[in-house]
Parts: sequence; C-alpha cells; structure tokens
Amino acid sequence: ATAARMSSSLPTRSGTCSGPTTVATSPGWQDSWRTAASSNRCGCARARAAPSRPTSRGSMTPDRSPRLWFAAGRGRELAIFAAAVMVATTLAVGFAWRALDTMSDELRTARLREAELLAAQVDYFVSAAFFDLELTAAVVATDLDAQRAPAFDTDSLPFDDSMVATLLFDEEGEVTATRPSSFGVSEEVDDVDPSVANHLAVVVAASTNAVSEPFTLAEGGHVVAALGVPMYASAGDRIGTVVGLIDLTGPVMAGFVEPAERIGVTGHADLIDDRGKVLVSTNPGHTLGEGDHPEFYTEAAELRAPLVRTVPHHADSGDVDVSSQHVMAWVPLRNAPWAVALGASAQET
Repeated sequence: ATAARMSSSLPTRSGTCSGPTTVATSPGWQDSWRTAASSNRCGCARARAAPSRPTSRGSMTPDRSPRLWFAAGRGRELAIFAAAVMVATTLAVGFAWRALDTMSDELRTARLREAELLAAQVDYFVSAAFFDLELTAAVVATDLDAQRAPAFDTDSLPFDDSMVATLLFDEEGEVTATRPSSFGVSEEVDDVDPSVANHLAVVVAASTNAVSEPFTLAEGGHVVAALGVPMYASAGDRIGTVVGLIDLTGPVMAGFVEPAERIGVTGHADLIDDRGKVLVSTNPGHTLGEGDHPEFYTEAAELRAPLVRTVPHHADSGDVDVSSQHVMAWVPLRNAPWAVALGASAQET
C-alpha cells in the first residue's frame, strides 16, 4: 500500500504526476519504484536518469547518446575502409609500375634483337666478301705455286654492287691486276689513287685477313672499306694479297632503313667503327662523323659487348628530332671491328 501511494504521486519538474502507472508487486519496493518510473506514459519520470555507469577509473560520467555511439562506430568503419582503399591503390600503382617496367624491358629487348639482326646482316655482307676474296686467293696461289700464270683474266676478279673494286698485289706490293682497270695495273700501291693508297697499304702489309678503316672514294663519294686476304704458297711463303673494296653506303644502308623506320619517326641506325665514329648512317649528315650520341658510342666501342641504354641525344641544328634522350641498342660485329647502333627517342620506346 505504501509503494502504491508513492508511485501515484511521483514528483515531476512541474509538480505531481497524475498519469497512470504500473506497479510490480515485488518484495523489493526500490525495484518497483524504478519500474513504475520507467513505464510512466507521460515520460516525465524518465528525466530522473539512473546513476551513470562507472568508467574504468571509477569516475561517474554521463552515458553517450545513441547518435554519438553510432557516429563512433561509423568512424571506425570509415577508417578501416580508407585504409583498405589506400592499400588497394598502393597495390594497383605498384602493379601498374611493374607492368610498365616489364613493358619497357620487353621493348628494350626487342630493340636489342633488331640491332642484332642488323649486325648479322652486316656480318654476312662482310663474310660473303671475304669468301669471294679467299676463293680468288686460293685459285691464284694454286696457279703460282705450280709455276704457271694465273688461269683467269681480270673479269674473273670479284666485282658487283657490293664489291666496287678488286686489286691483286704480288709479294712486292705491286698491283698486277685490277677490276675495274681505273685503279691502275702494274703500279705500286703508292701510285694507286692517293685517296685509297694508305688504306690499301694497311691490308697489303697484314699477314692475315684484314679490314681497313672506312674512307670515302673521290669518285662517287661512297664510303668503302678495304678487305685484304693474303696469299701463301704451299711452302708457306707469302706470294701476294687480294684486296677488295666493299661499298658500305649502298648495300648496308639499304638494310638499315626499314628497321630504323619501323621503330618510329625518330628511329635511326648507324654503323660505328672501333673508335666510336659513325661510318654510315640513315642520317646522311652523320657519315664519317660523331653522330648524335658520341659519348655512348665511344664508351660502347671500348666495351665491345651488346647493350641497351637510355643516352643523351645531341640534336643537330636542323634536326627535327629535338628529344633529349634516345634508347639505343649497340651490337658489335664478328667479322669486322665495327658495330651497329639502332635506336629512337625515349618517347617512342
């Protein structure tokens, strides 16, 4: 009865609450009082909140509202989501860079393979010229060893679009036959065209197959190189030399143009000597000069090993390609002290 009277006149902010209540008839009247207060339909008793939960330190702090608890939960979720996005982005960027690196490596490998093919073509060109000269030397040496005149005339000496001239020297260094005859017959090497005399003298004096430094012929302006094959008798005595002048401007450049154009607008190919000088090039202005990459060519000539590098590009004043860097492949030859360089701008690689 006492609990019933207390619950029927609960105090509120404006006075006594007269709303209906529900009272539990439990032995503990304090619990009945809290139940009655919480079930009051007018809601005025809810203002009298139960004591706050103690914190971990034992202090009493007000309960957080459901909105704050919801926001805190969403904040944790957002933080986790942001971390996941960052990880995914990092992985995606990493994979993208790795894919680009792989693609770049593949392009560099392809560039090197193209240069190797060009080098093989030039090697074959030089090897075929040496084969023709060695065959001529063998025929002449056989006839001379048998103490008879050579069984061929000058028309049988190697001569075609790639072999622009062939000269036959005796053991004294005198010219005994040439094709064409414009190079002189029965004259000493010093009396041959002065523009080629020094280069011929180098290969005539060599004891094995030799290649001269390329030079320009006064007639026609083609860049040529002298190949020399010594002739020996069966007893081992030196009996002369067969020398052929191979044209590097026509046949070699014919094989260089297409690969250079295929790799891009800025693509170019050079034939380089053992000092890093450009012998012939798809850029005619670079013939017998330094070219666009003198530092790289000089260094690569010393290494004598296949390689691919991104190197500075020194553009000429009238060059339409003003890119600062080129990706160049370098491959040395086997049959001559030269190398092939093939490349294009870094943007086209």
